[in-house]
Amino acid sequence: MQCSLRAMSSEHYRKWLKDKRRFDASLPSFHDFGFKRTLNVLEGTATKESVAKWKAFKARHGEAYCRKPTYKRAVALRNWGVAVAIPPKKGR
Repeated sequence: MQCSLRAMSSEHYRKWLKDKRRFDASLPSFHDFGFKRTLNVLEGTATKESVAKWKAFKARHGEAYCRKPTYKRAVALRNWGVAVAIPPKKGR
């Protein structure tokens, strides 16, 4: 099975920011500034450090998502601007 890990467009990411599911994953500290940093990465205006952080997160968590997709991991990847499908929550 092939797993696609592509970046969201900035428009798609802005739409995701309005989705309440975004709070189902990621540390509370991410919600303070992380969304703005990710938006900068997607728009091409981020610092080299921010881009490196984004790529490292995508590689680490993207590989785990491809092996075993979970709801929380998918939401976290979307919070970081990676376009992945969100599987249903367990128990629903």
